[in-house]
Amino acid sequence: QITEDRKTITGITSLIEARLFESQQVIWALDDSRTSFFEKQWKEYRNAVDEWNKNLETYRVQLVYLLGRKEAEKLVTYPDDSEKETPLSIHYKFFRLNTNLIALRECYYSGCNRQEYLANAQDLIKKLIEQKEEFSELLNKKLNDNLNKFITSPTSYIESQK
Repeated sequence: QITEDRKTITGITSLIEARLFESQQVIWALDDSRTSFFEKQWKEYRNAVDEWNKNLETYRVQLVYLLGRKEAEKLVTYPDDSEKETPLSIHYKFFRLNTNLIALRECYYSGCNRQEYLANAQDLIKKLIEQKEEFSELLNKKLNDNLNKFITSPTSYIESQK
């Protein structure tokens, strides 16, 4: 089970990292006048979003099992909290970031003033990085706690997992 928990943690943190990285790449590509370069970055970003969306529910269920419902809601809340001024969950912060990146893409092509969208996107990325760090610490603490329980009393740990 500890190996499976480690795979879950690695998988979800990799998805978060990929989505953050590709979001930043899109923002940096805004300053490049080569449309082909921007579109390449946009495609990479969309691939990260698609990967996120395909795997989110699977990881949410695994995190409910690993952490409990309350802690798993740090990844994604139900009901949807995207309408809040600042969403609580990582997923809905990404949702809001996606809305800003779509607006930035439209501005890239239309020439509209993108400063508000850019500031919002950068603020959300900052908040996501902070939340990712806290979430990663929570996940690693849980994994270490389980590992220590196993080392201390393998039989008790195995019984607790049934």
